[in-house]
Amino acid sequence: MFCKTLSLLIAAFVMVPQIGRGDQGDGELMPLMISALISGNISELSAKPTDDRATRLAKEFTQLAANRLKSVNASLDSKCAKLLADFIYQGVEKLAHEPDADESQARDNLLKFINAEIEIGRKQNSQNPPIWEPTFNQAKGLLCPLWPFC
Repeated sequence: MFCKTLSLLIAAFVMVPQIGRGDQGDGELMPLMISALISGNISELSAKPTDDRATRLAKEFTQLAANRLKSVNASLDSKCAKLLADFIYQGVEKLAHEPDADESQARDNLLKFINAEIEIGRKQNSQNPPIWEPTFNQAKGLLCPLWPFC
């Protein structure tokens, strides 16, 4: 399990744009987001006092998504985890640059998206919904535009 997680982190670090600020440093946040979405382990996503708003929101929203996916025993592959992490980060970047934006509405919309993925995945396996790239794309096609994510 450790080797699989390590290889996923390495692959994610190489595959994704270098984003993230605050204590995480440039390029460290996205691999942590991807790992949390795949494993359900959110311990590496603790907010730090030096996190900027986008980083804080990215961590919080990833925790929300990871917890919801874990609660239904959903399984994400690494490609879909990257798509979802990008989706979350793009949304929080937009949200962070709108000072009066409603964070609770964005949270609700993220959960709406995650729940749509789960329902689509349950059609294939009700006990362990697979959340893969086609699932992500289908949910996106059904719900977008969905502020601030798409």
